[in-house]
Amino acid sequence: MPELDEKEKKFLDTVKAEFKSELDNFKKGIVTQEQIEASLTAKFNEMNEASKAELVKTIDAMGLDITGLKEGGQPNKTDWKKGLAQGFQKEGLSKELQKIYQAKAGSVEIFSTKTAATTISTSNLTTDTGGNAILDMLTSAAPSIRLRTTFIEQYANTASTNNPAFTYSDVVPKNGDAAFLAEAAGKSIIDLDLKVKAISPKKVAAYEILTEEAVTDIPYMRSVAEGYLLAKTMLKRQNGILFGAGTDEPNGISDIASAFDIATWEGGAVAGANIYDAIIACANQIEVGSSWTDDIEFYPNLCFLNPADWNPIRVKKNATTEQYLFGQASESQYDVKMVDGIAVVKKNSIPQGKIMIGDFTKLNIINYINYSVRVGWINAQFINNLFTLLGETRFYSFVKYYDKRAFIYDDITTVTAAIGTGS
Repeated sequence: MPELDEKEKKFLDTVKAEFKSELDNFKKGIVTQEQIEASLTAKFNEMNEASKAELVKTIDAMGLDITGLKEGGQPNKTDWKKGLAQGFQKEGLSKELQKIYQAKAGSVEIFSTKTAATTISTSNLTTDTGGNAILDMLTSAAPSIRLRTTFIEQYANTASTNNPAFTYSDVVPKNGDAAFLAEAAGKSIIDLDLKVKAISPKKVAAYEILTEEAVTDIPYMRSVAEGYLLAKTMLKRQNGILFGAGTDEPNGISDIASAFDIATWEGGAVAGANIYDAIIACANQIEVGSSWTDDIEFYPNLCFLNPADWNPIRVKKNATTEQYLFGQASESQYDVKMVDGIAVVKKNSIPQGKIMIGDFTKLNIINYINYSVRVGWINAQFINNLFTLLGETRFYSFVKYYDKRAFIYDDITTVTAAIGTGS
């Protein structure tokens, strides 16, 4: 690899510092991947042609393939991010960014072609008639939000509070027990502990920037924008309640739930173990477990599954009679099936291959600041006919420490493999 001269080294160090700064902000949750892309794109576009050419030369000197960065010997504004990501692969930063982002949002290509969110304007409205989009909109039906709906609140224990800090307590049996006694014999002493836990509210928020022309000229635009903001905010809240990893997020059910433990299963090996059997085995673990003598029993009432995991069980048939093994009738309009008194709810929000089961009356959702929308102007928005819609909510979500064993979250195959062998 050719040696870099001092000017090239200095330039490379500057670009590396910019990238590292964005990475640090991403780690802290200050910026999203899309914002990083937008920021670095803006920095690149602000360079003069000589600087852009020097960036290409610098990365080229590192001995890397930067085909995506050059076009006819000149920097390509569209694909420069690919080359820059390759340029820093040696530094381990791209790999680190990918690891962090995968932990937050699943697999994603570093510096993908996905663009950052932008202002909502009249250009967001298009038509396929070849006519005027706004005129076509005037005669069209009101649009609807094509997003999933939230569901967790209807199964949890919900309440409201006006306290900026929320505390709850657990009474924990400690030593001793009651006893049968002979006449005049001494009585048994028992004691207990009282544990108090304090938690802070979690906040979910998002904002949109709209032009005044958009909400004035396009029918329903204001209501659609507000509905979209509400839906996205509440779906993110639900995702945190189910899958949050703590710190800024709630400790979600997936985070606090137990894994399946074959030691709780006394039924021996189950021939042809399937998802139906997995539900029974997980429910059994919740029902037979205890934290101390005379601890209360938990009775799981709900099991969340991905539709792709549950639907195949519905078409299982007896090999001889071809009769369906589990019936075909739906229990409700939402297609909730009952397995041994446990409601099986199919939701795409649950990762395929996972089972989430428990007594969801032990999940507490406490609303602190109800969802609200605020309207404001930042920077030069007022004179540019722009305004911002900000949607936000704050809430508490928790499961008491000794109630955590009321939940199981695990891979379906892990459960079926374990009960299939009985070990």
